[in-house]
Amino acid sequence: MKETFSGEEQVFKENDIVYKPPEETPCLQFGEKGAGTLTIEFDLLPGRLLRGLAFPPDRPFALRSTHCAAIARRMVREMMRPDALTLTALEGLSFQLFVEIMRRKHAPTRGAPAWLRDVRKRILNSADELLDVRQLARVANVHPVYLSQAFRMSYGESLSQFVRRKRVERTVTFLRETDKSLIQIALESGFCDQSHFCRVFRNATGFSPREFRRMFRRP
Repeated sequence: MKETFSGEEQVFKENDIVYKPPEETPCLQFGEKGAGTLTIEFDLLPGRLLRGLAFPPDRPFALRSTHCAAIARRMVREMMRPDALTLTALEGLSFQLFVEIMRRKHAPTRGAPAWLRDVRKRILNSADELLDVRQLARVANVHPVYLSQAFRMSYGESLSQFVRRKRVERTVTFLRETDKSLIQIALESGFCDQSHFCRVFRNATGFSPREFRRMFRRP
């Protein structure tokens, strides 16, 4: 998908988040395969929150986040199956999406010590294994509590949130691009069983794994 961004035509891919000031009109161009997008317009953003974050309402920006994309999919699910609480749910999810965007935009990801970068790399290389904070702390030669605090301060999310997010990202790829069974995907992604995988996946995306595969499977 192409969009005119900061005066230039740029290509955006899956899980990309784009903010444009209210006075800028969206100008989307889709390729032959098409694309799915979700556009959210805020009538009134919370001024106190924006001031605290030094939010630049007049400057566009873009970032990539699978977690934010998962919240957007939950919004799509709400709109596909509306009920008496749908509007309330959409309002809450909209602000949750906004908060997550700002967390990632302002997260202090630079300056992490070498030992903490090694821990993060170890997690990324062990997505299919059951990881334990105490084990990671022993490898890094630090206390588990200190490891958890340092990770959150450096990367803007807890260790457990990071591990869970990366596992869900891994399952998304399997669901979209393979015919592997759900139990196989669960075990290869570090979940203890299929029911645990399905529960975590639904909480993260708003869809069951089967629903997600049916709706978002690549042709």
